[in-house]
Amino acid sequence: MTIVDDIIFSVPKNQKYTLADIHDELQMVYGDVERVGIWRDYGDFIWYHATIKWVEGSDNVKNLKAGMYDGNGSIYISHYVNKKHCYFFDVPIYSYKMYVYGQYANATSYAY
Repeated sequence: MTIVDDIIFSVPKNQKYTLADIHDELQMVYGDVERVGIWRDYGDFIWYHATIKWVEGSDNVKNLKAGMYDGNGSIYISHYVNKKHCYFFDVPIYSYKMYVYGQYANATSYAY
């Protein structure tokens, strides 16, 4: 059974790392990225929404998904500045479902 989820993540506007860096890591390790679009432009970051078809049975996927649903999922990406220099970053990845649920839970808790 193929599992598809929606995720959200951000890319800094100063381009310490890029959307391509994140896309490459997701595609190589975690699954097929089917759609990517700008979700919101906020502060120093551009937030993206992506649909990913997970690799089945992968421990990397299991660990990321467990972290996402706890609110602390991240992937480790590399950003090449030139052929001799590369920087590494932890990029938080969030579950869109959990974000929506959290927004709904916060909105309804103040309704009373």
